Amino acid sequence: MTNYALICDIANLVGLVGIILISKNNLHNTDKYMIYYLFSGLFLYFQSRINDIPTLTEVYHYMQAIAFILIPFISHSKGLLNWHLFFMIFTLASRKKINGCIVRKLESDNPLTQNSFTDKFDWDIIFPLLAVSSLANLYIYH
Repeated sequence: MTNYALICDIANLVGLVGIILISKNNLHNTDKYMIYYLFSGLFLYFQSRINDIPTLTEVYHYMQAIAFILIPFISHSKGLLNWHLFFMIFTLASRKKINGCIVRKLESDNPLTQNSFTDKFDWDIIFPLLAVSSLANLYIYH
């Protein structure tokens, strides 16, 4: 049996290390605010795991989706765009491997993220498009 929680914990720890390294660079204000937003999301994630509060995982899941959608369109940071691209590739691979979202496996039985609004989107198409957007920004501007 796959331990989805451990995989998610390791991925988020890697993400946290990456964000800490990126935050040490000289960043535009929008990138700084995105870094603060990502820190707060990761804080919620680790609080949810430490204290076993699935609802916080669901809030983190929404925050993660918003960040993943915004980064390729508002970021000027090479580091943040690379970070985004790495996690888009990880997300695509994990979705393919487990036939769905790994974060959703950690949510409660009746998650906030499972609703008629989120069901309207085909995330298996959205994530590759976001990855290509980050890749295009990296190619064009860096």
